[in-house]
Amino acid sequence: MSLTQLTLGDVKKLEKLLTRKAKLEADIAKINGTLEGFSTDSTRAAKPGKRRGRKPGRKKGAKRGRKPAAATKAGKAGGRRGAVKQKILKALKASGAEGLHVKDLAKKLKTKELNIRAWFATTGKKIAGLEKVAPARYTLKG
Repeated sequence: MSLTQLTLGDVKKLEKLLTRKAKLEADIAKINGTLEGFSTDSTRAAKPGKRRGRKPGRKKGAKRGRKPAAATKAGKAGGRRGAVKQKILKALKASGAEGLHVKDLAKKLKTKELNIRAWFATTGKKIAGLEKVAPARYTLKG
Protein backbone atom coordinates (compact mmCIF):
# COMPACT_ATOMS: atom_id res chain seq x y z
CA MET A 1 0.00 0.00 0.00
CA SER A 2 1.45 3.36 -1.00
CA LEU A 3 1.02 6.70 0.77
CA THR A 4 -1.16 8.01 -2.04
CA GLN A 5 -3.74 5.28 -1.45
CA LEU A 6 -4.17 5.86 2.37
CA THR A 7 -7.61 6.80 3.55
CA LEU A 8 -8.55 8.92 6.57
CA GLY A 9 -9.42 5.73 8.53
CA ASP A 10 -5.98 4.25 7.80
CA VAL A 11 -4.27 7.43 9.05
CA LYS A 12 -6.25 7.30 12.32
CA LYS A 13 -5.29 3.63 12.83
CA LEU A 14 -1.63 4.50 12.20
CA GLU A 15 -1.85 7.34 14.71
CA LYS A 16 -3.29 5.02 17.43
CA LEU A 17 -0.63 2.39 16.76
CA LEU A 18 2.20 4.92 16.93
CA THR A 19 1.00 6.37 20.27
CA ARG A 20 0.59 2.86 21.69
CA LYS A 21 4.11 1.99 20.50
CA ALA A 22 5.54 5.11 22.21
CA LYS A 23 3.84 4.21 25.52
CA LEU A 24 5.15 0.63 25.36
CA GLU A 25 8.69 1.85 24.64
CA ALA A 26 8.50 4.16 27.67
CA ASP A 27 7.35 1.23 29.86
CA ILE A 28 10.20 -0.95 28.57
CA ALA A 29 12.74 1.79 29.34
CA LYS A 30 11.38 2.05 32.90
CA ILE A 31 11.59 -1.75 33.37
CA ASN A 32 15.15 -1.81 32.04
CA GLY A 33 16.14 0.89 34.53
CA THR A 34 14.72 -1.14 37.40
CA LEU A 35 16.49 -4.28 36.23
CA GLU A 36 19.81 -2.43 36.07
CA GLY A 37 19.33 -1.53 39.74
CA PHE A 38 19.42 -5.24 40.60
CA SER A 39 22.59 -5.83 38.67
CA THR A 40 25.50 -7.23 40.73
CA ASP A 41 28.14 -6.27 38.21
CA SER A 42 31.08 -4.82 40.16
CA THR A 43 32.36 -2.91 37.12
CA ARG A 44 29.32 -0.68 37.12
CA ALA A 45 30.06 2.85 38.27
CA ALA A 46 28.67 3.91 41.64
CA LYS A 47 25.87 6.45 41.57
CA PRO A 48 26.94 9.90 42.75
CA GLY A 49 26.02 10.48 46.38
CA LYS A 50 25.64 6.77 47.04
CA ARG A 51 29.20 5.97 48.11
CA ARG A 52 29.65 3.05 50.42
CA GLY A 53 31.96 2.64 53.38
CA ARG A 54 33.23 5.03 56.01
CA LYS A 55 34.05 8.64 55.32
CA PRO A 56 37.73 9.43 54.77
CA GLY A 57 39.54 10.53 57.91
CA ARG A 58 37.09 8.86 60.28
CA LYS A 59 38.46 6.13 62.55
CA LYS A 60 37.05 2.63 62.31
CA GLY A 61 34.12 2.21 64.69
CA ALA A 62 33.67 5.95 65.28
CA LYS A 63 30.08 7.13 65.31
CA ARG A 64 28.94 10.54 64.20
CA GLY A 65 28.29 12.84 67.15
CA ARG A 66 29.99 10.60 69.71
CA LYS A 67 33.30 10.85 71.48
CA PRO A 68 36.01 8.34 70.61
CA ALA A 69 35.88 5.14 72.66
CA ALA A 70 38.85 6.09 74.86
CA ALA A 71 37.13 9.26 76.06
CA THR A 72 33.80 7.70 77.01
CA LYS A 73 32.92 6.58 80.51
CA ALA A 74 32.93 2.92 79.49
CA GLY A 75 36.39 3.32 78.02
CA LYS A 76 37.74 4.68 81.33
CA ALA A 77 36.05 2.05 83.47
CA GLY A 78 37.02 -0.85 81.26
CA GLY A 79 39.85 -2.92 82.54
CA ARG A 80 41.37 -6.32 82.32
CA ARG A 81 39.29 -9.43 82.10
CA GLY A 82 38.12 -10.50 85.57
CA ALA A 83 38.61 -7.07 87.15
CA VAL A 84 34.99 -6.91 88.35
CA LYS A 85 35.33 -10.32 89.96
CA GLN A 86 38.42 -9.25 91.89
CA LYS A 87 36.75 -6.04 93.08
CA ILE A 88 33.62 -7.87 94.26
CA LEU A 89 35.57 -10.57 96.09
CA LYS A 90 37.81 -7.97 97.76
CA ALA A 91 34.78 -6.00 98.97
CA LEU A 92 33.07 -9.15 100.27
CA LYS A 93 36.20 -10.22 102.17
CA ALA A 94 36.39 -6.82 103.81
CA SER A 95 32.71 -6.94 104.83
CA GLY A 96 33.17 -9.99 107.06
CA ALA A 97 30.54 -12.54 108.04
CA GLU A 98 27.57 -10.18 107.73
CA GLY A 99 28.26 -9.68 104.00
CA LEU A 100 27.16 -6.89 101.72
CA HIS A 101 23.84 -5.99 100.14
CA VAL A 102 23.85 -5.75 96.34
CA LYS A 103 22.90 -2.04 96.45
CA ASP A 104 25.78 -1.23 98.79
CA LEU A 105 28.19 -3.22 96.67
CA ALA A 106 27.07 -1.42 93.52
CA LYS A 107 27.58 1.98 95.17
CA LYS A 108 30.99 0.97 96.47
CA LEU A 109 32.15 -0.25 93.04
CA LYS A 110 30.42 2.63 91.20
CA THR A 111 28.51 0.35 88.87
CA LYS A 112 24.89 -0.52 88.18
CA GLU A 113 23.03 -2.68 90.67
CA LEU A 114 21.60 -4.77 87.85
CA ASN A 115 25.10 -5.65 86.64
CA ILE A 116 26.06 -6.84 90.14
CA ARG A 117 22.92 -8.95 90.37
CA ALA A 118 23.66 -10.50 86.99
CA TRP A 119 27.24 -11.20 88.06
CA PHE A 120 26.05 -13.10 91.17
CA ALA A 121 23.52 -15.06 89.09
CA THR A 122 26.12 -16.18 86.55
CA THR A 123 29.76 -15.94 87.63
CA GLY A 124 29.08 -15.75 91.36
CA LYS A 125 27.46 -19.15 91.61
CA LYS A 126 30.65 -20.80 90.30
CA ILE A 127 32.82 -19.41 93.12
CA ALA A 128 33.39 -21.67 96.13
CA GLY A 129 32.81 -19.96 99.46
CA LEU A 130 30.41 -17.34 98.11
CA GLU A 131 27.11 -17.63 99.96
CA LYS A 132 23.80 -15.85 99.99
CA VAL A 133 23.00 -15.04 103.62
CA ALA A 134 19.81 -13.03 103.04
CA PRO A 135 17.84 -11.74 100.07
CA ALA A 136 20.31 -9.75 97.93
CA ARG A 137 23.03 -10.06 100.61
CA TYR A 138 26.16 -12.09 99.96
CA THR A 139 29.25 -13.03 101.95
CA LEU A 140 32.53 -14.76 101.23
CA LYS A 141 33.58 -17.53 103.60
CA GLY A 142 37.05 -18.96 103.78
